[in-house]
Amino acid sequence: MIRRWLLMAAVLVLCWLQMPVTAIAAVDLQRPDIDRCRLDNGLRVYLLEDRTLPLVSGLLLADAGSRLDPADAWGTADFTAALLRQGGSQAYPVGQLDQALEERAAMLESNPGVTVASLSFRSFSPDFPFVLDRLFEVLTTPAFPPDRLQQLRDRTLAALARQNDRPEAIASRELPKLVYGPTDALARSLTAANVQQVERADLVAFHQRFYRPDRLWLGIVGDFQAAELCQSLQTTWGKWQPPATAAIAPAASAQLTVPATAVYLIDQPQLSQSTVQMASLGGRLDDPDYAALTVLNELLNGLSGRLYNQIRSRQGLAYSVYGSGQPNFERPGLFVAGGQTAQATTAALIQALRTELAAVRSQPISERELKQVRDRLLNSFVFNFQSPDQTLGRLLRTEFFQYPEDFLWRYREALLKVTPADVQTVAQRWILLDQMPILVVGDRQALLPQLQTLGLPIQDWPLDQPVTAAP
Repeated sequence: MIRRWLLMAAVLVLCWLQMPVTAIAAVDLQRPDIDRCRLDNGLRVYLLEDRTLPLVSGLLLADAGSRLDPADAWGTADFTAALLRQGGSQAYPVGQLDQALEERAAMLESNPGVTVASLSFRSFSPDFPFVLDRLFEVLTTPAFPPDRLQQLRDRTLAALARQNDRPEAIASRELPKLVYGPTDALARSLTAANVQQVERADLVAFHQRFYRPDRLWLGIVGDFQAAELCQSLQTTWGKWQPPATAAIAPAASAQLTVPATAVYLIDQPQLSQSTVQMASLGGRLDDPDYAALTVLNELLNGLSGRLYNQIRSRQGLAYSVYGSGQPNFERPGLFVAGGQTAQATTAALIQALRTELAAVRSQPISERELKQVRDRLLNSFVFNFQSPDQTLGRLLRTEFFQYPEDFLWRYREALLKVTPADVQTVAQRWILLDQMPILVVGDRQALLPQLQTLGLPIQDWPLDQPVTAAP
């Protein structure tokens, strides 16, 4: 057993050592030769052969994210996804599943998400059929044992009890509520009441409705024969039929209300420093200006970025400072700027951020600055594809969200064509200073007088109170 784990570690280290060399040499990236097949039950399969090492890994995406939670049962989707693996299957209870995977130095994990839930796996190629069977079982016949559900509840409640311990976490959790609204799937957060209300029957019902083969995308990469594997999947996984009910319509997205600029103050009197975040509504990854947005992000951030140079290095106003557009695949993303500062310089940091963001909106960057930024982005682009499983995972997500097949390569081509005017245009579209709520986490009594000098409306923003781990 120990020898198997050591061998797996050695193989993974070998992969890690090889990948950067391969990526750096790949100046002209070639699209991978992926075999696609769609099973009769609607499941989409993407296979990428790689015989370099005796390994197989895979990723399964399920259209079963938390945006599909029932309005009165938030947390159902996340609990369902988590317990697919943590609860095991009817044939393999979780204890047996853990032991069987450990004996083979194999990995099988599940992960919740807002839009998509996922399961991933990795094994030596001789053990691949076994791991694939276990994946099929947890997908089709999950056990959802009550004791594991209670353990998950307890862990979640314990995390909620600590959710207000870190000001950065508070700001990152609360800021989206100011832009999307507190009940939007991209902003809402679980409460203790949500956690305690989710029952096993809710998980079973959610699984039966949303975990069906015509809502799944399966990508596998490694040491196998693609044609044989596709036929094997048709024989085995193809027996899994979707329910007789009609296909589920895509989830409707709520209309977003444009927020107004104001300061929202979260009182944390124990803090001697302040955390500041501000955001405006942005766009999607398939936005025509996405390549220009990545140039803008690189221009603003990092040790050589404008925000670091101006606000941290020259003015000494922040311990950390950042500003970047964060687009999503499906819903509009955010442009988020912020930093941490001493209590006495909180208003000065806010004003400095707004000044630098206004400058990038009003003044085009130079051709020299553009070339430096673009070269850095092009040089780093290859590292998005430094391993076959990473490449397949990225392509799988573009397929899931119905993006063009050549979406990733279009980005590289668009990056070469970005002009200074394009960067200024995207800054004007994404950085909306008059529609940018400003969230401040700190000591209200100490901060209020200086925040009033900004001339902006100020509102108190209450927090959900911490809870104990006990129901």
